[in-house]
Amino acid sequence: MSELQIFKAITPKRAGLLNVDILNQKTNAVLRSYESKAKELLKKPTRSWTHKPQFSVTRIVGSKEIRIIVYPSGENAFKYRIINNGSRARVIRAKGNGRMTFKVGYRASTVPNTLSSRTARRSGRVVSVKTVGAGNKDSKPHKITARRFTRTAAIELRKTFSKDVSAAIRAAVKASR
Repeated sequence: MSELQIFKAITPKRAGLLNVDILNQKTNAVLRSYESKAKELLKKPTRSWTHKPQFSVTRIVGSKEIRIIVYPSGENAFKYRIINNGSRARVIRAKGNGRMTFKVGYRASTVPNTLSSRTARRSGRVVSVKTVGAGNKDSKPHKITARRFTRTAAIELRKTFSKDVSAAIRAAVKASR
């Protein structure tokens, strides 16, 4: 899944005594800060990308839960989704009667389950082939390993999100008295 979801179920015991305007005021400040934190975390791995995606936010505030959904958007969102979710192994063929020339060693700029980026590297001998991944001794089937940026960011943000939203709700209850 390419969207980051962080949420907290709310069940105030005395919901009738709670002023909704004060609750919205207190929780909106917390939600805005987590929205910007989520965007920053998801932008970290794309710092070295030439074509970076933008990130959009959907906020759902209901009587049972508060949810923030951050997802890639814009024309480069598709690339982000493929790298985040991974792809299956496939055969890549050269166009026309041409050949593909490349170095067989490659180190990606991103690593699964981390929100950072490094310099990509190509190494090894140079080969020229018509297909990649079709029983060719010089290459194995090409696939993209899932990086799980959104899952990693969600794990990091959920550690404090519930506590901060609960504190905002308690402050709203106190202010409503």
